[in-house]
Order: sequence, then structure tokens, then C-alpha cells
Amino acid sequence: MAVASAFGIGDSLDIFLMACVLPAFAISVFAGSFYSSFIPVLISVREEHGHAAAKKLFSSVTLIALAVLGAVTVIFSVTNEWLIKMLAAGFSPSKLENTINVFDQMLPLILIGGMALFGGAVLNAQKKFSLVAVAPILTPVVIILLLYVFANGSGNPELLVMGTLSGAFFELCIIVWGLNRAGYVCLPIWHGLDNNSRKVITQYLPMIGGAFLMSGTVMVDQVMAAWLESGSVSALSFAIKVPALVTGLAAAGLGAAVLPYLSQQIAEADYRGLRDTLTKYSKLIVVISLPLTSIGLCFSEPLVELLFERGSFSREDTMLVSEVMRYSLLQVPFYILGILFARYVSVMSGNRFLLYVAILNLLLNVILNIILMRIIGVAGIALSTAAVYIVSTTSLYWIVKYQMKKLEDDGRKSLEI
Repeated sequence: MAVASAFGIGDSLDIFLMACVLPAFAISVFAGSFYSSFIPVLISVREEHGHAAAKKLFSSVTLIALAVLGAVTVIFSVTNEWLIKMLAAGFSPSKLENTINVFDQMLPLILIGGMALFGGAVLNAQKKFSLVAVAPILTPVVIILLLYVFANGSGNPELLVMGTLSGAFFELCIIVWGLNRAGYVCLPIWHGLDNNSRKVITQYLPMIGGAFLMSGTVMVDQVMAAWLESGSVSALSFAIKVPALVTGLAAAGLGAAVLPYLSQQIAEADYRGLRDTLTKYSKLIVVISLPLTSIGLCFSEPLVELLFERGSFSREDTMLVSEVMRYSLLQVPFYILGILFARYVSVMSGNRFLLYVAILNLLLNVILNIILMRIIGVAGIALSTAAVYIVSTTSLYWIVKYQMKKLEDDGRKSLEI
């Protein structure tokens, strides 16, 4: 809301959003992949070998995470101009130059935000959910304060850069404090390539590929929006805020609570409980998300007007954003169900299946974007994304059914033996 008032829809916000695409993408891919590859192994080690062994594994994997994120930052720094010119090819020369400058300033976010995400995953595995849930509020708070003090009616992308980096740093500090209190001293020390760290690396490498393709849909949407008229990137960003609020809350809850819980049930061979957990959460998601989606579709225009229409955000901006939001809201039930199914597939070491689904997602997203954006502009990109999640969630459902049947069959065979 503060950003809408200060910037509206236009070049300044387009510049910042395009400069954030690659850092956010890198965090999602390279740091987010540790979540699904590391947490099941960490829980298993803690249950079987105790807290000391888990701390040892944490130190080794922390060093790997730092090395990976640092290497990505250096690569992006060296190839900055080429990357931005390729991604924001639809921008004017001056707009492109400003985007490159802001991108360079945003690069530290990869290391700061990536390590905060990694540390937060470890705290979630320790069932320390509250701290991880509260820490991200620091970034928007800092941004709002900076805009309130320095914006003066004209949006400056560098204010958003300062707020984002400062907030991410404070968040990392809180996460590190929480890890120390939980007994995980944040000292990246390599303890050698033992079986546990090898398991993490073995799962992590295919997860990078899957996360690259899954997160690629978001990046593709923004890149293709940059091909359209000025302000399209901003319009798409504002339009997905309400759907992202719903899906983000759901994904955070499912990721933080369900992944460790599913891992525990699998470790205990509690197959009936596993099925009950999936069934219960699936029904809950449908019961809650469908009414919320319906309300959003009916009241998208007044909702956008209430949230954003002030300052630099005009009535014309409201009309465009509300149209895009309606199409974006269609993804909500399918996205949340997809998160649940993906968490299950992941803890079952079925990351290769996630890779196949991710490939399907990316290809379908590009094709549908090209077709639909030519018909209804930036709204077509939102509709394309919704269609992609419908297809991917359906695919994940059948994969879950296959894995569950195989797990139960294996369990029956072991009992017979």
C-alpha cells in the first residue's frame, strides 16, 4: 500500500521489480532447495543420533550454503549487464541502464536473504515457528519508514533497495539469534563428506533443477510482462499481492508445520497417519480457499481501490490491476493443494517427479503467456499462471496416489516377511 502510494504504476517501480527478479529467483532456487533436501535428513539424524550429530551436520551444510550463495552472487555481478539486457529487453535504453544499476545494488540480498531462509528452515525443523514467522515483517516496516520520511511524493527505487537490504539483514540477525538459542551455533565448519552430508547433496542437486524450473514461472511472467507497455510489470506485481497473501500464508504454514510432521510419520512408518494427514489438510484447503477465492473474484475492483488507490496510484491503475487480479485469484486453491502434494512427494525422496512437473510448468507457462498476452495483455499472463497451477496440481495428485499405494504395498510385504 505504501509503495502504491509512492510509485503508482510506471517506470520507477518497473525498474526495481525487474532488478529484484534474479536475486529473488536465486534465493528461491539455491536457498529454498536446501529446505526440502536438508530438513528431512536433519530430522532423521537428530532422531537417530542425537543433537550433537545434528549440530555437526548443520555446520557442514551451512558452509555449503554460504559457498553456493556466494558463488551465485559473484556470477551475477560479473554478468550483470548481459543478464538484465536479456531479461528486460522490452525496456528503453535509459530504463535499462537504471535497471542494471539497481540490480547491482540488490545483489547482497542473495547472500543475506538466502541464509535467512536457510536458517529459518532449521528453526522450523526444531518446531520454533513463531520467530521465523515474525522476522520477515522487518523488511516492509523498514521500507514503509523510508518511504514515509524520504519519498516526498516521488518514488525513488533506491529507497526500496535500502529498505529491502536493511530489513533482510535485520531478519538474518534475528534468525541467527534464534538458532543460537536452539543450540545451533552458526559457525560454518566443514566436518567432511559423511553419509549424512552426502544425502543432503544428493537430494539438493536435483532439487536445484526442480526449483529452477518451478521458480522460473514467476521470473518468466515478469520478463514477459516487460515486453508489454510501460507499467505492466508493476501492474502484475500489484495484482498478485492479494492472491500471494493467501497462498503465502498457506504455503508458510504447510511448509513449516507439515514437512517436519510428514517426515516424522514416514520415519515412524505411520502410513495410516500419513494418509489421514494428507486427506485432512486437502479437505481443509478446499473448504477455506474456495470461499476466499469466490469473494476475491466478486470484489476485486473495490478491494484494489481500498488497498492501493491513493497518491500516485490512479483510478486507471485500479481498473487495470483489478482485471489482472481476477485472473490471478483462480490459482489460489490449486496452488495451495500443489504445495501440500509437493511437500509429500519431496519427503518421499521423489524429487525427480517434482522435476518433471516443473518442466511441464515452465513449458506450459511460456506457451500460454505468448498466446494469452496477445489477446488480453498483462491479464493473460495471470490467467496463464492459473492454468499452469491447475495442470501441475492435478499431476502432483496422481504422483501422490502412486507413491502412497507403493508405500502401503511395501509395508504389507514387510509384514508378511
